[in-house]
Amino acid sequence: YIHRVGRVARGGKAGTAISVVTQFDIELILNIEEHIGEKLETLELDEKKVMDNMLDVTKARKVVKIKMLEQGILEDFEK
Repeated sequence: YIHRVGRVARGGKAGTAISVVTQFDIELILNIEEHIGEKLETLELDEKKVMDNMLDVTKARKVVKIKMLEQGILEDFEK
C-alpha cells in the first residue's frame, strides 16, 4: 500500500492517491498512519455515488479488456 501510494507522484511532483475505505479497514489505516508517522486526510463521500462510479470503472475496464483481446494486444500487457 505505502509503496503504491508513494508512486503516485514522481520526479518531485505532487500527487494524490484515493483509497476507498470501509469500517473493516480502520485497523489497517491506523497501522499505516503509525508506520508513516502522519494522519491520512479523510474525505467523506456519498456511498451511492462512489458505488456508481466504481461500477462505471469496472464496466469500462471490461470493455477495454475485450477490445485488447480482439486486437491481440492483451498478452503484451499481462507479461
